[in-house]
Amino acid sequence: MSFTEVIHWGVLAIALVVGAAYAFVAQDATTLEEVQGALLLGIVVLVVAVVVFAVAVAVPMAIRSKGNLADERDDAAEAGAVPWAFSVLVIGATWAVTDILTRDAPDEIRTVNILLGSIFAAACVGSIVTLARYRMGIR
Repeated sequence: MSFTEVIHWGVLAIALVVGAAYAFVAQDATTLEEVQGALLLGIVVLVVAVVVFAVAVAVPMAIRSKGNLADERDDAAEAGAVPWAFSVLVIGATWAVTDILTRDAPDEIRTVNILLGSIFAAACVGSIVTLARYRMGIR
């Protein structure tokens, strides 16, 4: 597997764990103040875990491959996933705007969770499509 493919696997796994933890904490929240700590902690944990994972994977792979981590399939695999991720993000943003416009009383926590969920889903879909393109071949 190429470096980029390994990174996509790891980031997808880390994102699913952190996303599930945030969803568990935020499911009963009724105000933004109740989820601010969980959201901040989730973002920090996600960033730190991804950076540590990337470094832990990059160093041995760079030593083994004599510093060349690039694979000619990487750009093509990731480029094919962009339209899928963008579509998910647009659907989530449209859902959030529709939710805001059709609701009588403001419910910020619901809107924030819809937006966060659509960003999270777009990132996961992008990684999944990229990984599928590595496995099925790039067309």
